[in-house]
Amino acid sequence: MTGWPPHLRPKAADGGQRADRHPDPLQVVDPSQGDGGALASMVTSRRMINAASVVGLQRSSGNASVAGLLAARQVRRSALTSRSAAGSPTVHRDAELHGGEALQRKEKRGAAGLVFHPKSTISAAKIVGMLKRNKNVPDFLKKSIAARNGAIVLVGKLPIKPAGTFSEFLEPYLAAMTSSEWQFTTATSTIDVTGEPGSPQYLQVVRPDLASGQRLGKDIKSGPGETTFFATPLYSSKSEVIYGWTVESGDTGKLGAGRGLVVLVTKIAVTGQNGRKKVFTPTEDVVLESVLHEISAHAGRMTEGRPDTHGDRGVDDIARELGEFFRWSADARGAVPSSTSKEIFEFIDKNATAPK
Repeated sequence: MTGWPPHLRPKAADGGQRADRHPDPLQVVDPSQGDGGALASMVTSRRMINAASVVGLQRSSGNASVAGLLAARQVRRSALTSRSAAGSPTVHRDAELHGGEALQRKEKRGAAGLVFHPKSTISAAKIVGMLKRNKNVPDFLKKSIAARNGAIVLVGKLPIKPAGTFSEFLEPYLAAMTSSEWQFTTATSTIDVTGEPGSPQYLQVVRPDLASGQRLGKDIKSGPGETTFFATPLYSSKSEVIYGWTVESGDTGKLGAGRGLVVLVTKIAVTGQNGRKKVFTPTEDVVLESVLHEISAHAGRMTEGRPDTHGDRGVDDIARELGEFFRWSADARGAVPSSTSKEIFEFIDKNATAPK
């Protein structure tokens, strides 16, 4: 891609499309509609971070200069809290999701770039290689990244969007890339569909690839001189397919890296209502969209101190823009669900009969 996709042009006077038309790597598909259905709605509550409590921060308009971006990075998000949509802390007792075999070495917190957990099944070099060869990734991004010392870093000049185009994702993308706040790992997930025909119930659990003894969560004071560890499982009960998840550093203390965690789902095991099972592997496009989405819409906006939950106009603009890079349909005049999401919901539809 030498320039910008032809459908991405400077914003109209009304500021762009409505948020309810913005697709996301976390795609919600109506399984009652054949062939995977259409994008039905956006999820606004699956992520643990609710940044509505951020105060005193204003979203910069348009595409700020690089100088403005770097200045914005100095604003810390001290008012952010980990809360569910209902407003209560999203922590769960006695929920350990995954273990590994080796202890992680402690990364230097001050090293800029996106480091990768030793247990990740995808390396920084592999992600960079995928980004550079993928036809849907803009050339100006490809030229500015490299894999060095196990991390994705910026090299040369900072990327600048082509003249005559707009970009919602670039500023928070740069914020995350030039910080020392984020670590990647891969994950497997399960989607179990139960319930009666016509009334499916979903449980999707994402299990990050971590080392033995490492868990997501935090120690909370439970009494005089006592603390209790509250695990933070990554799960959803919505009819959706999750390809990525971003966890703030407040829930990653047991990892020892001093960074927040970006999780990329690489295997999805689905069980239909009739008990039949199938494992799905997200396509390269799905993985790369998830990488850029999690960096920009979530990690980068947390770094900048901005809201990062879906339903926020800035987050949904980023989701739409990146979705159109990888899933643009001229007929639909927008992004459509990925082939992986379609295949998963087709499988669920075909196996919707509850076992006798």
